[in-house]
Amino acid sequence: MKNEGLNLSYTLNLPARASSFDLFVEFIRQTGEQLNLEASLVLKLGLVAEELLINIIHYAYAEAKEPGNIEMRCGMADPELFCMVIRDNGTPFNPLLSKDPDLMADIDDRPIGGLGIFLVREIADKLDYCREKETNTVMFCKKITSGNGK
Repeated sequence: MKNEGLNLSYTLNLPARASSFDLFVEFIRQTGEQLNLEASLVLKLGLVAEELLINIIHYAYAEAKEPGNIEMRCGMADPELFCMVIRDNGTPFNPLLSKDPDLMADIDDRPIGGLGIFLVREIADKLDYCREKETNTVMFCKKITSGNGK
């Protein structure tokens, strides 16, 4: 994953606890406002952040006695590309390997889960994952156009 060169100037690092969830979502909202992103795009970015964070908070540290931390960095990687990088040291989980849900199946017959990651992949213009030195890193990027950004 080539995200080391990204100049993502907004960073938040909090414990992977349910109590941190709203702070991360507010961080995305405030960052979007500071970057003058349209409200509809900020809502989408919030949904993406929610899904990725819920998976980390609920599953990445499920076996741990104490929750680890989540680091979120975001900003404009270039004038037309917003990126969000989320790092944690929990259980490995590659969202790129998650199977798409069967959207045609009756809702009562569908297994629980999978819709959120599907949504993230649908919204993303770029989505990447790597596991290095016990660290999960997910990079989500969304192109900013005249219809949804500055």
